[in-house]
Amino acid sequence: MIIVSGIRLHRNISGFPFVPRISSTEAEELSLKIHDLLNLKGYERQEISRMTSLERLKFLDSISTSPMLMENREISSLESRKNSPDIFLMEEDHLVITDSLRGLHLKEMWEKINGIDDFISENLKYAFDGEFGYLTSQPQLLGTGLELGVLMSIPALNYYGMDSLSRSLLRMGFSLDRMEKSGKESKDIFVLTNEKTIGIGEDYLIDKISSLALEIEDMEREKRKKFYMDEIINLEDLVNRSYGILRNARIISEEEMINNFSNIALGIDLSIIKAKDQIDIYELAKTLTDGALQIERGAIIEKKSRDILRANKIRRIMKEVF
Repeated sequence: MIIVSGIRLHRNISGFPFVPRISSTEAEELSLKIHDLLNLKGYERQEISRMTSLERLKFLDSISTSPMLMENREISSLESRKNSPDIFLMEEDHLVITDSLRGLHLKEMWEKINGIDDFISENLKYAFDGEFGYLTSQPQLLGTGLELGVLMSIPALNYYGMDSLSRSLLRMGFSLDRMEKSGKESKDIFVLTNEKTIGIGEDYLIDKISSLALEIEDMEREKRKKFYMDEIINLEDLVNRSYGILRNARIISEEEMINNFSNIALGIDLSIIKAKDQIDIYELAKTLTDGALQIERGAIIEKKSRDILRANKIRRIMKEVF
């Protein structure tokens, strides 16, 4: 039910305009200054503007980056090192240190990100205010600049309605919203995030959102039991309709694929359908996104052709797995 957890730490360097107002000359000067520092730690630089369209697709598919990376691609760059958090320069802020892992691993990721942050702060002066904390281009991130996210599949909670849960989370300073990609919302995949960071310590924030994610997971388990006991016909109908679509569709969008795979995962968990072998629905779906299909082909594919190719692959997979 907890699919992926991720962290984005926002920072700006004192003495330079923030990204929305920075000139290309200033951006390049600052990027090189940060790169020279990170290079000492083995980081390598990639300029977004020099990447191929297929390389950019990898970032569009990633949960670690923001759409602003592509909007600012003429000045944006990526600093990367194997088995280390990525650092995006001139994305939403001067630098965003980011990482994501399957499951709930916020503490583990924070240790690595915090270490890099400390190294940078020892050599470059961050934009910081005694009253507001770290200054960012987004007011809601003032304070620690820490943006947390936990991706969750919670179809049973969604089926019974989550208005009360959402209101309770908002009162605590957190939100639980449908995952959005390319302007479209998923049906049952939600993202738990913090709404503010000012006046809240990093460790407390990480502990709190981790605790909430586990509580929501427990609530989902209880609702799945209720779904099975009280709504078995509706549950079987939901799962088998999705199975039929995935097994027979000749054309299917990424959004429809994700929604139906979510139902299939629910069906497997509640023994409505059984797979021949153990299957990781999330990893499978990652190989069938618009970006993944085009990267595999090594070419940009127009939408209808992508949807046909995706359907062909899904039919073969469904035949092999079920």
